[in-house]
Amino acid sequence: MIPIRQFATIALGALVAVATLACSGAETRRDGRVPGLRFSERVPTLRVVGRTSLGASALTVALSDDGRVAYVVTHDSRGELFVIEKGAIKRRLRIAPRLGGVTLGGTRIYVTAAEQNKLYVIDRQRLVILRSLPTAGWPLSPTLSPDGRLLAIGCARGNSIAVYDVATLTPSVLRVGGHPFQMQFSRDNRRLFVTNYHDRSISVVSVDGRTRPVALKEEKRIRVGNGPIGIAISHDGALLYIANYSANNVSVLSIDDYGLIENVHLDQLRYPYGIQAAPGGGFFVSGSKTGEIVWYGALGEQRIFKIGAGVTNFVLTRNGRELYAADFGGHSLIRVDIEWTSR
Repeated sequence: MIPIRQFATIALGALVAVATLACSGAETRRDGRVPGLRFSERVPTLRVVGRTSLGASALTVALSDDGRVAYVVTHDSRGELFVIEKGAIKRRLRIAPRLGGVTLGGTRIYVTAAEQNKLYVIDRQRLVILRSLPTAGWPLSPTLSPDGRLLAIGCARGNSIAVYDVATLTPSVLRVGGHPFQMQFSRDNRRLFVTNYHDRSISVVSVDGRTRPVALKEEKRIRVGNGPIGIAISHDGALLYIANYSANNVSVLSIDDYGLIENVHLDQLRYPYGIQAAPGGGFFVSGSKTGEIVWYGALGEQRIFKIGAGVTNFVLTRNGRELYAADFGGHSLIRVDIEWTSR
């Protein structure tokens, strides 16, 4: 079982001040830089500017391309999809208990229902269910390829992933590590990186979308920290960031050879969950029990911002100036402004 239901009793904590922490696990030069890890020339300041109450545990959020509309699913007995614009709930759709994730693709919304073992395809304009497809056990974290042609989900209790051609919704299934959780496609759509929560590993899966059904093969299984959940790729496509829930750190890997560059220890953040690459280098990672967002700028520096009660997943706008966070413990969607300043 994933540790998700533990978050329901999380209480708000005190504001955490900015902290600077030392890094370990990789060679560091005298200027503090880690070889192979891009240094950020700018630092962020985060400020909460909006909070939309949902009355249920918000698990995952997806954002429209223009950054104006947020789509949030809840992991509770009702299992609803909320459409939120300018901080207000515009529409909502009850789907199934214990929803597992949401993503957007063109005119469609894709939602997984973990408890029902289903993938729902929803019309984005009308907010009606178009199709309901059976999956293996406990489907999570639907993810689209950069070209929008493939949809991947992790089936945690089935220890497998499924990749769909979105035109036909025909799945290809591949067994990977224990409890696959989140995943990311490579920039060229040819690989899928999957976190295996129970195996302390990630799977590197080759993907050939030219065949029908899609051809899948696990190329490598790479050891990372304990309890990997979140995964992101740097904006230049060179690095993988993996949020290790139980190890309380982030593993940074080179995509070229999958070698470990650094383990970033998060001493003042509890149970890292969601992670996103930051513009200009580094990353943001959420604390699912402490309700914080941490920015790491690749120079041994971490900036810690308290924004909620227990933040699971979050997304950034394309310009990196706003952040939308699913606050599982606070039963809300949080909107955060990001101000970037030069060092």
